[in-house]
Amino acid sequence: MDRWYALLEQVLQEVRAREPPGASDVSLMAHLLRLVDPATGRPLSDAQLLPELGIVFVAGMETSGKTMGWTLYCISQHSEVEARIAAELAGHGLLAAPGQPAPRTPAHDDLAKLGYLNRESMRLYPVAASGTARQTERDMTMGGRTIPAGTVLVVPLYPLMNSPHVWDCPAEFRPDRWLEEDAEYLSSDARKRGCVTEAGRSAPAAPADAVLAKRFIPFSDGPRDCVGRNLATMNIVTTLATLLGRFTFRLAETMGGPQGVRAKERLLSTLQIEGGMKMHAVPRVMGL
Repeated sequence: MDRWYALLEQVLQEVRAREPPGASDVSLMAHLLRLVDPATGRPLSDAQLLPELGIVFVAGMETSGKTMGWTLYCISQHSEVEARIAAELAGHGLLAAPGQPAPRTPAHDDLAKLGYLNRESMRLYPVAASGTARQTERDMTMGGRTIPAGTVLVVPLYPLMNSPHVWDCPAEFRPDRWLEEDAEYLSSDARKRGCVTEAGRSAPAAPADAVLAKRFIPFSDGPRDCVGRNLATMNIVTTLATLLGRFTFRLAETMGGPQGVRAKERLLSTLQIEGGMKMHAVPRVMGL
């Protein structure tokens, strides 16, 4: 940690030594340097900037990187999904082909058009699997239970987004489920009925007064959700489109197949694979 703090301070001092950022500089650091502390009317101090700088390096890199790794793994296990993604990329000129060995780089306008690339792997393998926590400010009622003020409520994301109470066949990788309108919300039918678990047992239906409107919250939800969710989504979709437009990915034999991947799952700061997810990147066009 001492080395990490020293590195952050070095980066901050290098940034401080430059000219003040101009209006055209839209980097994250430029925005931070232009911020003013509402309590003092002055720019943020080093003590205020260092944690923000640390978050830029750690939070966006770790979570986005692991999400992309899980996504490439899921796609590698489902050839029909990869074919659908390839067709989508080809339709927008983003797929390498013999007549177009170097496809164009994805642009911002492409992000909204690539609906088959995102979300399902984030549901199946949410990297912030341990969830989020909130402390109640007042007495409240939830699911028929009274929760006193000052109670810490933990929302574990992995169980929520893999629960048969709210998802059909939650253990299956099904990107098609996101083609349905408002797929991130719990349907009224799912609220009323029980669902069948992997073991074939019927899971009880949710209580009639349960608040289960939102069932997909990989970035948490509400006014204190992940501040970097839009940046992360842009980063993930753009990077995956670039990689999948040029390569197909195959799980390395040393991983031991899906069973080996399952055995190596670890929940540390994020949901990850012990030793990393090893895959082969095979060029779609040789010589690329």
